[in-house]
Amino acid sequence: MSAIHPCLDLHIRRYRPADARALFAVFHSAVHVTARHDYRADQLHAWAPKDMDPVAWAEHMERIKPFVAQIGQMPVGYADVQPNGCIDHFFVSGLHARRGIGRALMQAIETEAMRLGIGELWSHVSRTAQPFFEQAGFAVVEQRAPVRRGVVIPNALMRRPMVASTPGDRCTARGGDP
Repeated sequence: MSAIHPCLDLHIRRYRPADARALFAVFHSAVHVTARHDYRADQLHAWAPKDMDPVAWAEHMERIKPFVAQIGQMPVGYADVQPNGCIDHFFVSGLHARRGIGRALMQAIETEAMRLGIGELWSHVSRTAQPFFEQAGFAVVEQRAPVRRGVVIPNALMRRPMVASTPGDRCTARGGDP
């Protein structure tokens, strides 16, 4: 894909197997840097431990085949959308948060969802990411308290219907907002 944010030299592309290690670093940074204001240290460590199995991680990335946001040659974010509308992972490096990278990834997801004919997007969204997802048109359906590695890590099930595109209307997935 071409650069979508020329000031950042930001590109969105498909996952490649060589990305697995870099995407783990993005994930770890997103959790431990960006989410640290919304979660306790034990929750952060249970959610994103440093000793995560690299083979299992690479296998999961290969399974979900995320879009990768990169600046220059460095991955700085990634997100996926599955055929059932699930966004399993949506993470931007803590060092690159709030620069439009998440918005660019969401646009890639929306385009892919429209291409696949997905009627609704949904995700289990962290407290930290809920405002971003709300701005993207998602609504909280249920507050959740999943347990990971023996620790409760609260999140919310959020959903957003997709709206079919009409000729000349490029923003229908967001209800026509620019």
